Amino acid sequence: MTSVSCAIDIDQPVRAAYDAWSGSPRIPTFMGGTSAARPADPVSVDWVTMIEGRAQDFQAEVTERVEGETIAWTGRGRPHAGIVSFVPLGGDRSRITVDLDWEPVAGAALADLLVLRRQLQLELECFRDDPATGSPGRAPVTGSTPTGNGHRPVTGAGNEQPASGDPSTDDGRSAESPTEIPSRGWFEILKRTGRQLVADNVSIVAGGVAFYVFVALVPTLIAVISLYGLVANPVDVELQLGPFLAALPPEAADLVRAQVETIASQEESSLGLGLVVGVVVALVGASKGMLALVAAINIAYDEQETRKFLRLRGLALLLTVALSIATVAGVGGMVVVRNLAAAGLGTFGEAAVGVLRWPALAALVVLVLAALYRYAPDRDAPRWRWVTPGALAATVLWLVGSIAFSIYVRNFGNYNETYGTLGAVVVLLLWLLLSAYAVVLGAELDAETERQTERDSTRGPSKPLGQRQAYAADTVGSEEDLAGSARR
Repeated sequence: MTSVSCAIDIDQPVRAAYDAWSGSPRIPTFMGGTSAARPADPVSVDWVTMIEGRAQDFQAEVTERVEGETIAWTGRGRPHAGIVSFVPLGGDRSRITVDLDWEPVAGAALADLLVLRRQLQLELECFRDDPATGSPGRAPVTGSTPTGNGHRPVTGAGNEQPASGDPSTDDGRSAESPTEIPSRGWFEILKRTGRQLVADNVSIVAGGVAFYVFVALVPTLIAVISLYGLVANPVDVELQLGPFLAALPPEAADLVRAQVETIASQEESSLGLGLVVGVVVALVGASKGMLALVAAINIAYDEQETRKFLRLRGLALLLTVALSIATVAGVGGMVVVRNLAAAGLGTFGEAAVGVLRWPALAALVVLVLAALYRYAPDRDAPRWRWVTPGALAATVLWLVGSIAFSIYVRNFGNYNETYGTLGAVVVLLLWLLLSAYAVVLGAELDAETERQTERDSTRGPSKPLGQRQAYAADTVGSEEDLAGSARR
């Protein structure tokens, strides 16, 4: 059995909270992905829900009820049970805690568990913010009721337009772009992002991404070198990749450089005759790492993957192709610019290009990350300006972290002494972990930046809250978000 526990504090006495919960038509539908709940008899409910990406139809029966304290239920057919408890906090406040136990589907992914936990927390927030059941006088701008397709429209948002508010207390609720969010709003965004990094177990998610990217590294290099061979001599690719390899720790750079030399040293005829088949096979293999990255970005945006197998595979392959082309274009562009500068300005031109290669690399990374944040998650795409802050933050963190990690490995690390011949592999994996963490952190920051405003942050005509097909755009963050995460 798998367990999830979430809690929320509510501005009502414990008895009022109990009565509101037991009288709500959504009870006991507080589980991620619920699409319907029909009363069967006084103690049973027919429950239709999406669990771990699969539609489930079963009954939940109330097995125990202690007035003002607890309500327990269990599922018929598939093993499932839950209990909600109500604890007074003093005054007119109380705490609601929900504990769920269920038998997961074979092969359920960690991403499903993380999304399910987040959805349960959001349902509690929805209950808290619903004037019909939760705290009186609170605007219903957070929380959601999951639907069968994995997207979660906000409850009670309606078509209201956000008020501009008093400028002295404005926190960015009416911002049309991230640049309009004041410092107070950014402070709230950073606090929520920090909480999300813990709640979404980003370090574990980044570790999974790093592993899959490591497995896909050689196919990616084959694809890049094969594409590069269309416009230049593939034997020279190692030299031209210097600016990119310079971002890696020395041991990791040496390992990648050795792989590049092995691939590029193949006979030119083998690269030419089997180019189409080789590139396609390499890109398919490399797309497995992209699939892991798409799943991680979905977690950051609190979206459940609902796209069909072929569509998802096609998206991962398309993003992999785009990334490979961007890498080839970046390398080729640096070569062309360096040659032109050397021809026109001599040694000074070459030195200038050597200095400017880092800003150029950073700009390329920002562009790639912004495209990933816009197209990878299973949601209505955000406007470009709403993915820029995370892309910038992730790029800065990646560059600074890579430099700091390289200095540490060079001066303090003893991986070769500890791991022997595996030292370079360990260093490369750790660098990939750092890189994946930076990418997911950027997505978390973008999601919370979108949640800072009530304006529509998605592409196309402006739509009201609850109709934007994106959790980050359909909800507005609050200081009490994830308040119960530290207690779970």
